[in-house]
Amino acid sequence: GMKFFVWLLFLEIGWMEWASGNHRVGMSSSGRPTNDSGSLGSGDYGWRRFRWDGDDGLGWIIRTECNVERVPISKMTRERFREDFEFRKPVILTDVDPSWNEEFRRRCAKDEILRQGGDREILLSSANTHSYEKQISTLRQYIEEVVCAGIPSREVSGRDTWYWFGNNDHEEWKDFFAAYHHVPFYNERDAALSFGIGPPGSGVPLHTHGKVFAESIVGRKRWYLFPPETNPTYDPDETTLQWILAVRGKDQPEIDVATGALLPSGNRELDEILECTVEESQILYIPARWWHATLNLDESVFISAFIAG
Repeated sequence: GMKFFVWLLFLEIGWMEWASGNHRVGMSSSGRPTNDSGSLGSGDYGWRRFRWDGDDGLGWIIRTECNVERVPISKMTRERFREDFEFRKPVILTDVDPSWNEEFRRRCAKDEILRQGGDREILLSSANTHSYEKQISTLRQYIEEVVCAGIPSREVSGRDTWYWFGNNDHEEWKDFFAAYHHVPFYNERDAALSFGIGPPGSGVPLHTHGKVFAESIVGRKRWYLFPPETNPTYDPDETTLQWILAVRGKDQPEIDVATGALLPSGNRELDEILECTVEESQILYIPARWWHATLNLDESVFISAFIAG
């Protein structure tokens, strides 16, 4: 039933480590991000956009072609979703009316969310594959010391980087979550919502779990996906940025100038990656057991609906 599903979800993201692993401290100096590349420009709702076109050689990350199927939400029906995607492959729902979740997006504006809950305690997870380590912070401290500090240093490991996604107190944030509108492709009673905020360059390395709809509320997020039968090579303590730089083998992969497509590398695993940037008001669906990693491209606000069954 639903209670069992939620228990499994909490177990998966390391909730069972709460009793023995979390502690109340400030952001450690080794884990604090620095704005060591690119630059931050003005964005929407008080969150800044990161320009990946600096002198750090990372511009190809956003120029690379999207090879995940995209379907306008107006063309998607429950029947088509179940037949073509639910158990088969990822899909990005595009052209979502911005007014659909405008109220929720307004509540996610930086000034507004700090006004609502800046002094509330949140539970951060280490940004490595297993996310077992936990740390308590206030929302204000996390936003000021991590999110607004810029892109994390490439030298800091995933387990030394702190990230807020999931582990949400749904009772304390009840009115906040109530403002979110679900897409009509699942029953709301089967969904467990997880909310998060992250700085540019942050994310979660390769991992798997059950079915999920992931929406970018403010900011862009890059996704990397492999089918379940793939056995991708990765270090669970590497950040997503460290991993993608390592698997590409160089900072500037070969890209077809006309199409933006990555040219074949000769590495079968590398050439099987599905990747795409999910923009604001777009929603990515990932079937159960698909490998995936995320890379926030901006100061990003996002929410996922984990679906039972």
